[in-house]
Formats: sequence, structure tokens, C-alpha cells
Amino acid sequence: TGGNKSRVLSFPEQTVQMEMKGVKNCSPYLSPSCTHVMFFNDPSYMYLYRTDQLERCLYRGKFKPSGSNAACWRDDACFLFASEGALYRVVIHENDDAVEAGVWIDLREIMGNPDAQITSVDCDRGKVLLFVRRWIPGSENCVVEIDETDAVRIRELGKALSDYDDV
Repeated sequence: TGGNKSRVLSFPEQTVQMEMKGVKNCSPYLSPSCTHVMFFNDPSYMYLYRTDQLERCLYRGKFKPSGSNAACWRDDACFLFASEGALYRVVIHENDDAVEAGVWIDLREIMGNPDAQITSVDCDRGKVLLFVRRWIPGSENCVVEIDETDAVRIRELGKALSDYDDV
């Protein structure tokens, strides 16, 4: 997608080129098996589609991601994105295409820091990794790991990385 009009050209299921209204000037986030696609626009709106039914939007929401790397798919039915210090999820129920959205984990509460900022989100082998800036003088940045059981583990970065300031 891009420019004033957005057109889908590359999905094998799509036989007709079509314009997708509202999805302009944004990049797609494809689910791991390419069954769904999420678009961020402006970046204040998000649109969720099934790749085999691009004529129908499953979900539209208004959110502000906290960075260019602050979103990813956890699996084909769960899209994650960070907005400030909270991690949101959009869950798709495959049996009826119903969608649930909301705050999954608020790190500001867990860390006791209202100024914590999630700057990147990544999913790998069932785990979710977040890079968090704390924005408090004397406080270290950290990586947060969330495993398959939704257990949260916080690892400080500042002290370990201070040895590499010259690199």
C-alpha cells in the first residue's frame, strides 16, 4: 500500500485488484501464516483484514503505537502492539471472526513507573520481548520477556551495557 490509493497486488487468494478505503500511506503486518493482515494508518488508526476477504474489515481501532518497531504478531490469532507503557493485543476468534482488543499488560503498573515507555516489541518461539525505556534519571533501561504462560520477567540493561559506551 502507499500513496493516495491503496491496492492489494500480491495475495494469491485475491483475483481482482481493488482499492481498500481508509488504508492509505501505511505498511502491512502479515500474520505468520499470512491469514490476516493488520495496517496502521497515520499512525492513529489500525485496520484488520483476513487476506482471503479483503473487502471486509474485521476490526478498526484508534491507537497510537509507541514506535516504528512496536508491533508484531504473536501467532496467527494474536496481534500485539505497544502504546506508551502498555502492551495491547488484538485477538481473533477463528470460529466466527469475532475480535477482542484491549490492554494485555501495563508495564507502568508492573514496574511502578508511570513514565515507562515500550519502544519495541518482538515475538520469537512463543516468547514476547519488549525493550523498555524508563525515563527516570538513575534508572536503567530494560528488556521484558513474557513467556507462553504470560509470566513477566524484567532484565536490567543499563549496567551491562555501560561497559560498551565507546562502541
